[in-house]
Amino acid sequence: MSRRNIKLIRLLSLIFTKQEQARLYRVQIWSLLNGICQGISLFLVIPVCVTLFQEKVFLGFQFQTWILILGFFALISGILSYYASSFSYHTTLDLLDALYINIGNHIAKMPIGAFQKGDSGKYSRLVSQELMNVGQYIAHGLPQLVVSSASLIATMLCILFWTKELGLMFLLGTICTFLLVAIGNWIKKINMLEVERTEEESAIRIFEYTKCQDILRATNRSQHYEPLEKSLRNVNRVRIITLFFETLAIMIQGFASINVPLAISVYAWNMVLHNHLAISTFLVLVCLSFRLSILIDNIVVSNTMLQSSQGILNSLSVVLTSKCLQEPDVSKKIIQNKAISFEHVYFSYIENHPILTDFNLEIQPGQMCAVVGPSGCGKTTLARLIARFYDVDKGVIKVKGVNVRDLTTADLMRQISIVFQDVYLFDDTLRNNLLIANPNATDEELEKAAQLSGVSEMLKRLPDGWNTIAGEGGHALSGGERQRVSIARALLKQAPIVLLDEATSALDAENEKHIVASIQELKKSSTLFVIAHKLETIQSADVIVVLDKSGNIIQKGKHDILMKEEGEYRQFWTNRLNAKGWTIQNT
Repeated sequence: MSRRNIKLIRLLSLIFTKQEQARLYRVQIWSLLNGICQGISLFLVIPVCVTLFQEKVFLGFQFQTWILILGFFALISGILSYYASSFSYHTTLDLLDALYINIGNHIAKMPIGAFQKGDSGKYSRLVSQELMNVGQYIAHGLPQLVVSSASLIATMLCILFWTKELGLMFLLGTICTFLLVAIGNWIKKINMLEVERTEEESAIRIFEYTKCQDILRATNRSQHYEPLEKSLRNVNRVRIITLFFETLAIMIQGFASINVPLAISVYAWNMVLHNHLAISTFLVLVCLSFRLSILIDNIVVSNTMLQSSQGILNSLSVVLTSKCLQEPDVSKKIIQNKAISFEHVYFSYIENHPILTDFNLEIQPGQMCAVVGPSGCGKTTLARLIARFYDVDKGVIKVKGVNVRDLTTADLMRQISIVFQDVYLFDDTLRNNLLIANPNATDEELEKAAQLSGVSEMLKRLPDGWNTIAGEGGHALSGGERQRVSIARALLKQAPIVLLDEATSALDAENEKHIVASIQELKKSSTLFVIAHKLETIQSADVIVVLDKSGNIIQKGKHDILMKEEGEYRQFWTNRLNAKGWTIQNT
């Protein structure tokens, strides 16, 4: 079995439970037994034909005995073949199901920073086309490889036992065949990585093209989107080159497939000419050599199937061995009179490019903390670190008096509601999009959250009311309406800590009114960590934290106090007030 086959088996063994591993091994064992029986059955054709045509005893047995032995092994082989195939198909379906679950669970534990732009196309391809390739290999390729290999080896050993000369000739021809196959596989592999790269890039560009149709049409580029066209041209170019190498490899492997029959026929005919072999035996050996050639072809096909799965091997290795956020089995006990604290926190997205350096901040329970500062200073980063979407490089972030690393993800998320600027809604009803925050919420609680967030007004305009489908990502609603739903989720969850990142930005006056009212309601029961530029939101905060462009706290306090000080906050407030009075005049 080749190194790549062993690598795939080891990889599958790593991601399956011991029970699933045992089933995978049983598939191989049944295939091995089937292959051995098939190999012995192939050899038994020789004594059957010798005793039939030459009417003599072969190894002490007559024709009737050999035909019974052949029938017995053929029957056992047929039973094993049926059972092995059935067991293989059922096992493959179960293993693929487990593989999907393992990938999903692993991705769910990966830090947000592990997901880069364009990963949606990669992961979509991973769990659709590529996993089906793995399924085909488990169901067809691996059993066929084991059966054919075992059958070939069993037949070789039997022939060696019968006559060493012919056995060695079969062995030499087989070795030469596999050498030619190996050369063909090496030629196929020459352009394989480039194929994987261009196809992955093409999948990403297609996803991007469909996702950004509104922008492309607005800029009159929907008909000719150069990045997509370029990626498709690259795919065609690489496929043409790959076709040349594959054609060359097929020619070499095609010659290899007739190598054994040709060599055996020549050698066996020479034995006939020297009266060392009967004509009937010669014909049987030639037929047997063609059958062995088919076994070799099956092995080649199985390896080719594995060759096409090389990309999935790499993708699975990257995903399933990627670093996950470590969390305890049981959370430490939370402290009710604590909210959020940053203690000497250092963090960077890229090594040697720090976003936060020795950052310290404590937010008391029930406070509303507003964070302001220039773009890129780390405001959103603070919210992401509280939710542990990323881990700090150094220092400690505590929620409810407990290091976020000492809380399970489930317990941490019970303490937090999150309202980000970019709201994602599921392709489901508005009711279910809200209930995802609190599946056990009563109708009264649902109506109250909808009323405070302004969702109730939306429902009056929508013909299906609560049963309105939001569409994928919420595309059936406006940006402001999606934000209302997001706020309603936070109200419904009733978490002790709420993170709001630019929740009121780019909203019209009506939507902003509902969001601001919802924030005031959330203040009654939750600690708020707010990133905002809207004056009304900032002014009502209990404490305002001002960051400079390096992410350092340069001012901290209530609005009235900060306005009396010379500094960035008063300048920021003055600029906002001046901008608020801007108008557009016709000239």
